[in-house]
Amino acid sequence: MNQQEQPAAPTHDPAPQQAQGRKAVPPVIAFVLDILQTLIGYGEYLYATVPQHAAHPHFPKLAASFATQDVGRFRAHIWRGILRATMLRHYLRARAKQGRDIAETPIPSPAEPATIEALEMNLRAGSGHASGLPARSRLSPGNRLHTDPNNPLYFYIPSVAELAAQMRRRTVGRILADICLDLGIDSGNTARDTWQRIEAALMGLGDGYSHYCEVKEQRRLTVRRELKRGMGIWPWDVQDNTQESIQAMLGFLCGAAPPDRCGLPPAMAPPTR
Repeated sequence: MNQQEQPAAPTHDPAPQQAQGRKAVPPVIAFVLDILQTLIGYGEYLYATVPQHAAHPHFPKLAASFATQDVGRFRAHIWRGILRATMLRHYLRARAKQGRDIAETPIPSPAEPATIEALEMNLRAGSGHASGLPARSRLSPGNRLHTDPNNPLYFYIPSVAELAAQMRRRTVGRILADICLDLGIDSGNTARDTWQRIEAALMGLGDGYSHYCEVKEQRRLTVRRELKRGMGIWPWDVQDNTQESIQAMLGFLCGAAPPDRCGLPPAMAPPTR
């Protein structure tokens, strides 16, 4: 996608809850809007300052959340995360104006002993999956690569129409997970209370938490493999004392006010590829 086709840069909105006029915002939507405002502010600051932090000795600890130290790819992920967060905010505000809140996903109850026994019997019989459970993908590794949006070879920034379609088809938890992954959000760079609220939203609003954990584990293993190969890309302690290191480099954690919000440009240029 060229620069002319990319969506316009989002602008910072300091008060999402008040943007609904006099009508009260439904409680779950208000909860998510507050999280989105935090994520957008963090993403905008990170996007604007990553180039100046790239030479910092603690930069690899932040970059490990993306499994890359390529600043161009780093910023492209952040840009996409900001766009997704802005689109989700727009979608939720439209629902709030209609008085339509988001239904929380009920926590699954423990499986019945008979269900567990039936699953074990099917697995022992070599069926590969129990009745009612999806079979494993039959895609070859090469074909599966084309379906992985986190693979750098197939990274792209969706159009406004594509983002709008995602808002309609995906759960809020899944979209929030994609935003967090694009911004590199995890417990190592996020204030404790903010991280707890993000986790609650990922767990309670759809299929976001499992997707988030799966991609984070893939990225963690990528960093570990490169460490074992002795490629010199990552320092040996890249996954240790992350929060203290990022606090020292950025001057804040996600969920706290950036040190110089006023120093950000009013409109950010999209990344070029």
